[in-house]
Amino acid sequence: DIVCADSIDARGDINLNEIAHEIADAVLYSNYFVFGLSVFDVNVEGQIAASDVNADGLALTVADLVYLIRVVVGDALPYPKEVTTVSANYIHTNSGMMSVNDDVAIGATYVVIEGNTVPQLMADGMEMKYNFDGTNTRVLVYSTEGNSFTGDFLNVQGDLVSIEMATRDGSPVVASLIPTEYALKQNYPNP
Repeated sequence: DIVCADSIDARGDINLNEIAHEIADAVLYSNYFVFGLSVFDVNVEGQIAASDVNADGLALTVADLVYLIRVVVGDALPYPKEVTTVSANYIHTNSGMMSVNDDVAIGATYVVIEGNTVPQLMADGMEMKYNFDGTNTRVLVYSTEGNSFTGDFLNVQGDLVSIEMATRDGSPVVASLIPTEYALKQNYPNP
C-alpha cells in the first residue's frame, strides 16, 4: 500500500500506530527535538503531518509538543483550538545564563547552540534532553507533567543559533532577545 502524507489524518498520532495522544507519541516527539528527523522511521511525511497537534497549521513546533503533553496528561482536549501567539523577552548572558521575562509561563523551549556544549537545567519542575549533532547542541526543556517556568531556565555556553518557545497551554511564543551588554567600538580606519 502507498500512503501519501496528505491523506493521513492522524493529528497527535506521531508514531502512526493508530492510537493518538499517548505517552509514546510525546516521547517520540520530544526525541525529534534532540535527535532530528531520524527518529521518524514509519512514514516521515505522515509523522510530520501528525505533529500539528494544536491545529495551528505549523508542524514540528515546540507548541505542538506542549499541547500533546497537555492532552496526554488530561489537561486539554484533543481537538483543534484557537491559537494565539504570545510575545516574550529572553536574555542570554556572556556567562551562559538564559532567562525569560516573568510575564509569560513557558511550557517548553527548544534551543540550538553552536558547537558541542553541556547545558545545565536551571528551571524547577522541568526536564531536559540534549544532544550534539556534529555541528550544534540541541536542547529541549519541557515537562511531561504540564509544568511551566519563568526566569532563569538554562545555563549553556556558546553562541545561540535558534530558540523556539511555547506557553504552558501550547501557544507559540515570539521570543525577542534583550541585549545584556552595549559597546562602542573604534571606527578606525574610517570607511
